[in-house]
Amino acid sequence: MVIFDAVGTLIYPDPPATVVYAQFGRRFGSKRPAESISTRFHDAIGRQDQADRLDGLRRRSTNELREWQRWQAVVAEVFDDVANADGKLFEGLWDHFSQSEHWRIFDDVVETWQALERRGMVLAVASNFDERLPTILASHEPLNGCQRIYWSAEIGYPKPSPEFFAEVARRIGAVPEEILFVGDSPVNDYQGAKAVGWNAKLLCREQCAAARPDEMVTLNQILRVAKESGLDF
Repeated sequence: MVIFDAVGTLIYPDPPATVVYAQFGRRFGSKRPAESISTRFHDAIGRQDQADRLDGLRRRSTNELREWQRWQAVVAEVFDDVANADGKLFEGLWDHFSQSEHWRIFDDVVETWQALERRGMVLAVASNFDERLPTILASHEPLNGCQRIYWSAEIGYPKPSPEFFAEVARRIGAVPEEILFVGDSPVNDYQGAKAVGWNAKLLCREQCAAARPDEMVTLNQILRVAKESGLDF
């Protein structure tokens, strides 16, 4: 069984999120330059993540309302020069990223996913996201055929909380040794999965020139990795 993270692993926003934020900000009167918006965007997300941290890898529980409020807070912080940024400006951004045409799949996804399917592997997606995720994936082949999609707002906990991984395994009906998890976040994906006993690989794509034993630079390596992890084909 192979479980994939979504954003940064299978799909990515196109145009990039910070570009879209800059475009929407200008429409609502923001004077902040694009570079400032990019920095403020990542800082705001970091502060939201920090607010949810407990001890170790544990995070506070979440739900659809919490995810809505999280992104409201991010938008309001990024655009503090726009009155009521958490209103119409936020709603416009939320709607934009709910539309599948604003997302793309990475070039290596189709070949890898189909190769795993031909070998009879059970495939799933498990991501820190909200109820928009299934709709986004439903418009992108071959992900539109995935029957096992799990997201943090519905699970009740975000990655890297052990509760997230435990609930996904329970729903799928698998033991840790049967699962290979692939994601692009060192903490949320790799450390979180390893902490509960799953096989895990970190997808670093262009961030690293040569992969260490626990890293992959492309999803095309997944067949070899799955075999080395002892997963059945």
